[in-house]
Amino acid sequence: MDKKDIEDFKEAFLMLDRDGDGRISWEELGFVMKTLGHRVSENQLKEIMKLIDENGNGVIDFDEFTDMLDKTKSIADPEADLKEAFRVFDLDGDGIITAKELKLVMHSLGQPVSGSDIEDMIKEADHNSDGKVDFGDFVAMMSKK
Repeated sequence: MDKKDIEDFKEAFLMLDRDGDGRISWEELGFVMKTLGHRVSENQLKEIMKLIDENGNGVIDFDEFTDMLDKTKSIADPEADLKEAFRVFDLDGDGIITAKELKLVMHSLGQPVSGSDIEDMIKEADHNSDGKVDFGDFVAMMSKK
C-alpha cells in the first residue's frame, strides 16, 4: 500500500464516517450502501460489519477499513468498479452524468457544492468537450487520479 492508496482510503473513510467520530457504524455503512443502490437488511449489514470489524467493538476504525480495502484491492475488477461508480452518478441511467445529477449525488453524500463548483467538475471530467460526462470521460478522469 503506497502513500496515494492511504490518501485515497482516508478520503473514502471520511465520506463514510458521516458523524466525524473516526469510526464507521453499521448505520453509516448502511446509508452508503443504500446510496450506491445496494439493498441490504440490518442483519446483513451487521454480518458485513463482523467481517471487517477485526477487534469486535462494533465499529470500523481507519486501520480496519484500510486492511479491508487493501485485501480487496488485489481481487477487485477495476472496470466493474468504474461502471458501478458511474451508475451512482448517472441517476437516470442514460449513460450521461449531468450537472444536475452530480449536484444531487454530492448533496446526498453530505457534500453540498455550489453551482460553479459543479460546472468546474463537469468541465474537468468532460475530456471530449461535448458538455457531458459519458463513461469514457469518467474512465479517463478516474485514470488520472
